Amino acid sequence: MTQPLLSVRNLTIDYIGEEKDFRAVDDVSFDVAPGEIFGLAGESGCGKSTIAFAISRLHRPPALIRKESRILLDGRDVLGLDRQALSAFRWREVAMVFQSAMNSLNPVLR
Repeated sequence: MTQPLLSVRNLTIDYIGEEKDFRAVDDVSFDVAPGEIFGLAGESGCGKSTIAFAISRLHRPPALIRKESRILLDGRDVLGLDRQALSAFRWREVAMVFQSAMNSLNPVLR
Protein backbone atom coordinates (compact mmCIF):
# COMPACT_ATOMS: atom_id res chain seq x y z
CA MET A 1 0.00 0.00 0.00
CA THR A 2 1.40 3.42 -0.95
CA GLN A 3 1.79 6.28 1.50
CA PRO A 4 -0.99 8.87 1.17
CA LEU A 5 -0.05 12.11 -0.55
CA LEU A 6 -2.32 13.96 1.89
CA SER A 7 -3.23 12.64 5.31
CA VAL A 8 -5.61 14.56 7.57
CA ARG A 9 -6.02 13.11 11.06
CA ASN A 10 -8.31 14.17 13.87
CA LEU A 11 -8.73 17.66 12.40
CA THR A 12 -10.68 19.79 14.85
CA ILE A 13 -11.15 23.51 14.26
CA ASP A 14 -12.92 25.96 16.50
CA TYR A 15 -13.82 29.57 15.92
CA ILE A 16 -13.09 31.34 19.19
CA GLY A 17 -15.71 33.88 20.23
CA GLU A 18 -15.77 36.41 23.01
CA GLU A 19 -18.58 34.61 24.83
CA LYS A 20 -18.80 31.23 23.12
CA ASP A 21 -16.66 29.06 20.83
CA PHE A 22 -18.07 27.35 17.73
CA ARG A 23 -16.75 23.97 16.58
CA ALA A 24 -16.65 24.16 12.78
CA VAL A 25 -14.79 20.88 12.14
CA ASP A 26 -14.99 17.97 14.58
CA ASP A 27 -12.42 15.15 14.42
CA VAL A 28 -12.22 14.77 10.61
CA SER A 29 -9.80 12.22 9.12
CA PHE A 30 -9.14 11.22 5.51
CA ASP A 31 -6.33 10.25 3.15
CA VAL A 32 -5.76 11.12 -0.49
CA ALA A 33 -3.49 8.79 -2.45
CA PRO A 34 -1.17 9.98 -5.22
CA GLY A 35 -3.21 10.36 -8.42
CA GLU A 36 -6.50 9.99 -6.57
CA ILE A 37 -9.31 12.47 -7.14
CA PHE A 38 -10.90 13.50 -3.86
CA GLY A 39 -14.14 15.40 -3.46
CA LEU A 40 -15.37 16.96 -0.25
CA ALA A 41 -19.10 17.56 -0.35
CA GLY A 42 -21.60 18.78 2.18
CA GLU A 43 -24.24 21.32 2.90
CA SER A 44 -23.52 25.00 3.28
CA GLY A 45 -21.78 25.81 6.55
CA CYS A 46 -20.60 22.25 7.29
CA GLY A 47 -16.87 23.09 7.31
CA LYS A 48 -15.65 22.26 3.78
CA SER A 49 -13.93 25.61 3.25
CA THR A 50 -12.59 25.58 6.80
CA ILE A 51 -10.91 22.22 6.09
CA ALA A 52 -9.45 23.51 2.81
CA PHE A 53 -8.17 26.66 4.51
CA ALA A 54 -6.52 24.52 7.21
CA ILE A 55 -4.76 22.29 4.65
CA SER A 56 -3.26 25.33 2.95
CA ARG A 57 -2.75 27.13 6.29
CA LEU A 58 -4.85 30.10 5.17
CA HIS A 59 -7.01 30.15 8.31
CA ARG A 60 -6.77 33.22 10.50
CA PRO A 61 -7.98 34.01 14.00
CA PRO A 62 -10.51 33.47 15.36
CA ALA A 63 -10.05 30.04 13.70
CA LEU A 64 -8.01 27.71 15.91
CA ILE A 65 -6.76 24.28 14.88
CA ARG A 66 -6.67 22.05 17.96
CA LYS A 67 -3.39 20.42 19.04
CA GLU A 68 -4.49 16.84 18.38
CA SER A 69 -4.97 17.66 14.69
CA ARG A 70 -2.45 16.47 12.07
CA ILE A 71 -2.08 17.40 8.42
CA LEU A 72 0.68 15.65 6.47
CA LEU A 73 1.45 16.41 2.83
CA ASP A 74 3.83 13.87 1.33
CA GLY A 75 4.88 12.98 4.88
CA ARG A 76 5.62 16.59 5.91
CA ASP A 77 3.85 18.13 8.90
CA VAL A 78 1.94 21.09 7.44
CA LEU A 79 0.92 22.43 10.85
CA GLY A 80 4.56 22.54 11.95
CA LEU A 81 5.82 24.69 9.08
CA ASP A 82 7.42 27.99 10.08
CA ARG A 83 6.74 31.21 8.13
CA GLN A 84 9.56 30.73 5.65
CA ALA A 85 8.70 27.09 4.93
CA LEU A 86 5.02 27.99 4.73
CA SER A 87 5.75 30.70 2.19
CA ALA A 88 7.63 28.21 0.00
CA PHE A 89 4.91 25.56 0.49
CA ARG A 90 1.82 27.65 -0.19
CA TRP A 91 0.86 28.07 -3.86
CA ARG A 92 3.83 25.95 -5.01
CA GLU A 93 2.90 22.64 -3.43
CA VAL A 94 -0.68 23.25 -2.41
CA ALA A 95 -3.23 25.72 -3.76
CA MET A 96 -6.93 26.33 -3.57
CA VAL A 97 -9.51 27.45 -6.11
CA PHE A 98 -11.87 29.60 -4.09
CA GLN A 99 -15.63 29.82 -4.44
CA SER A 100 -16.68 32.22 -7.20
CA ALA A 101 -13.62 31.01 -9.09
CA MET A 102 -14.49 32.97 -12.23
CA ASN A 103 -13.61 36.12 -10.31
CA SER A 104 -10.04 34.87 -9.94
CA LEU A 105 -9.78 32.72 -13.09
CA ASN A 106 -10.92 35.41 -15.50
CA PRO A 107 -8.97 34.76 -18.76
CA VAL A 108 -9.03 38.49 -19.60
CA LEU A 109 -7.03 39.43 -16.49
CA ARG A 110 -3.40 38.59 -15.77
